Amino acid sequence: MIYKLFFVYIPKIIEIYENILKQIRKIQFQILLFFIDLLCIYLIVKLSNIIGIIVALVMLIILMILHLLYLFQLITNPLMALNNLFYYVERLWIILRDNSINKKYFYKKEKTGDLEKMKKNLKQNIEILARAFNLLNNKIINISSKKSVLKFFILVFIVSIIFTITIFSFEYYGLNKINCEHFSFLKPVQYFEYFYFSVSIYSTINSGIVPLTTFAKSIVITQILFGIILFYIFILSFSTTAFESASKDREKILGKLRKILNYLDDVAKNELNTSVENLLQEKLLETSTSSIEK
Repeated sequence: MIYKLFFVYIPKIIEIYENILKQIRKIQFQILLFFIDLLCIYLIVKLSNIIGIIVALVMLIILMILHLLYLFQLITNPLMALNNLFYYVERLWIILRDNSINKKYFYKKEKTGDLEKMKKNLKQNIEILARAFNLLNNKIINISSKKSVLKFFILVFIVSIIFTITIFSFEYYGLNKINCEHFSFLKPVQYFEYFYFSVSIYSTINSGIVPLTTFAKSIVITQILFGIILFYIFILSFSTTAFESASKDREKILGKLRKILNYLDDVAKNELNTSVENLLQEKLLETSTSSIEK
């Protein structure tokens, strides 16, 4: 039994936990969880069945923990979401490269007599792609600056607090809906009072609302503990790891962008006898000239 516990069950639990963490990092998974949140809230508000409300309350707490884990990862690794989204940028680049350059130029240049026209189209495609990826490169540099990372932390921290307050307000709502004796001065039909009470937990406001039962007090204590975790652990983790991880992710993403731009530059040099930089400068000059003429 002890052997199974340490060498079978615990490793399986760890493996499941690691898989959950991998899924949590995906924005698609968080969006799915958000819709499940809404479903649980709907059930808490609309159901009159006690068992159904309890299941929804438990699910809402579990979902909140999963969301907070994701937000915690965002705080410690501010560019995590951008890093994940860049996967789709790379996939898009492969499609654009194959369609705009490989298929329309390299696969056809030996079979056509109008090579100049093809080079003109190639030039236009390289200009468009180079401008797009240069713009993306500059945007990533801007949003990964220390100032931007700090703003991002403040935003995520505020979202975490508001989200936690909202979830616990529905916990109190559902709890009092099951039994109106859980809290004093709270009526099942007045949701705003529950939200106000949830806000007062994180402040010095004396709402006058008192948890009366042990279970209600336990939920309040849980919210207080979550508040402590959000305040201390989030801030401590951000101050110790965020800037370093953001710098590493920025270099990783910029390195991938440099490869794309270098590829475009090589094609321009080999096929058009010019560089991407020259093409962009020519385009900028043409745009400026046309603007002056108008």
